[in-house]
Amino acid sequence: MTGGNMYEWVGYTWNPLAGACPHDCEYCYVKDLARRFPNLRKKYTGPLRIDEKALNQKLPRDRIIFVCSMNDLFAEGVPDEYIERILRSIVEKQESWGEHFTQRFLFQTKNPRRMMDWIGYFPPGSTFATTIESNRNLIKTKAPEPKQRYVDFKEFKEAMMEENHSHLYEVTIEPILDFDVDILFDWLLDITPDFVSIGADSKHHHLPEPSEEKIVELVRLLQENGFYVHLKKNLKRIAPRVFEEVSR
Repeated sequence: MTGGNMYEWVGYTWNPLAGACPHDCEYCYVKDLARRFPNLRKKYTGPLRIDEKALNQKLPRDRIIFVCSMNDLFAEGVPDEYIERILRSIVEKQESWGEHFTQRFLFQTKNPRRMMDWIGYFPPGSTFATTIESNRNLIKTKAPEPKQRYVDFKEFKEAMMEENHSHLYEVTIEPILDFDVDILFDWLLDITPDFVSIGADSKHHHLPEPSEEKIVELVRLLQENGFYVHLKKNLKRIAPRVFEEVSR
């Protein structure tokens, strides 16, 4: 495995995009890692660029691969040339594997509007995800505001569904920030992702976090409406009761 991984179910992370993420979110775990580890600081600071060695590496078969887990491939500022090279590399790798494989690539972005430009380039059976930490604007970031991500991800999903039904869609609420239950639930109901992943801040950034009651209520509403909800272990710090509710 190379790079960071925010999901237990991801089997491999692949990071052919180097440089500092243009979003510059205040809670970014990559920035924390870059401060601690010189090799990561060298790769994930400075201008965006292709890591040629990573781009050309062999990828494992039959594993879920998180593409650019340490950056955002679809952030504003990433040259179209880089996106095209990375997506074409995936297609070439798949072709070399032959017809029999169960590969699934995960593409996650805080700028889902830009993924619209690349419909037709994604491999079949991909998982697409966006991060919506709250319905409110609560952190310092250069990424689109949460409401815009919601609107754009819904539109992207609808456009992709017209082309191919083999893909999956996820909304990540991590790190979960203080939110309005009714508004955030309505957004998720409108998007209707295949699953929702919820986690808390693990790096002690002193973010505005929601009450345990809000988290329990949101998860209850999601489950009652047929959503598959994945709760990250780090959520126990601020909402231990939600795990008791889920297990009932």
